Amino acid sequence: MRKIMVHVVLTLLYAVLFADGVQPPGSGSSGNPYLVSTLDHLLWVSTNSSSWGSEFELRAHIDASATSGWNSGEGFLPIGTSSLPFTGNFNGYFGSIDGLVINRSTSDNQGLFGYVDDGVIDYTRLTNIVVNGRNQVGGLIGYAVDSHIVACEVDGNIQGSYGVGGAFGGFLYHVIGKEK
Repeated sequence: MRKIMVHVVLTLLYAVLFADGVQPPGSGSSGNPYLVSTLDHLLWVSTNSSSWGSEFELRAHIDASATSGWNSGEGFLPIGTSSLPFTGNFNGYFGSIDGLVINRSTSDNQGLFGYVDDGVIDYTRLTNIVVNGRNQVGGLIGYAVDSHIVACEVDGNIQGSYGVGGAFGGFLYHVIGKEK
C-alpha cells in the first residue's frame, strides 16, 4: 500500500511541475535570451504569457509530434492572442520544429504564434506541421500587426475558412512616423 501511495504522490508531483512545460535556460533579455531546445521549453513559452515580450532562441531540432495528443486533440496552444499578443523576438536560426499539430477548427488566429504585435520572428523553420483553424490561420503566424518576419520556412498542411496562408493567415503593417 505504501509503495502505491508513493507512486501516486510522485506521479501527481510530476504532473504539477511539468504541466506547463519547463522554463528554458536564460532570462529572456537581449543579452541572455531564453534558449528553447526541447518540446517542454516550447510548451512553457506557449503557456506563460508573461514571457511573450521576451527574447528567445531556438537551439535544437524539436520533434513536436507529441502535440497531436495534447489538449484533448486540439494540440499545441498558439503563442500570443489578440488580447495578449506576442511582442518579443524569436530567433529560430539554430534549430527547427517538426510535426507540430494545432487542431482548433472553431478558433481564429491559429499558428505556432497565434497573434503577434510589434514582434520579430526570424529564421524559423517548421516542417511536417498540421494547423487547422477558422479565420487567420498560418503555419508560422495566425495574425501579425506591425511585426518583422525574416527568412522563415513552413512546410505542412494548413486549413481554415478565411485568411489562410502557409506562413501567415493575416498581416497588417502600419507606418506611423519613423520606421523602426
